[in-house]
Amino acid sequence: MNLTMHGKRRWYFDEVVTVAEILNTSVAYLIGEVDDDKPLKTRKTAADESATASGVAREGLDPSTSRL
Repeated sequence: MNLTMHGKRRWYFDEVVTVAEILNTSVAYLIGEVDDDKPLKTRKTAADESATASGVAREGLDPSTSRL
């Protein structure tokens, strides 16, 4: 990470996502695409909220299970 912070190595996308999550913002904000620093909803979050609101479990999409 030290090399990345000093410009000696490029950022990997998953690192940028992690930093955005830690700072509670979006990747779009970090790279200057938007001015609003609020985190964007992801498809997973929106889908989970939809499933929760309807009371329907999204069986098979849980990463802790081995089946799809």
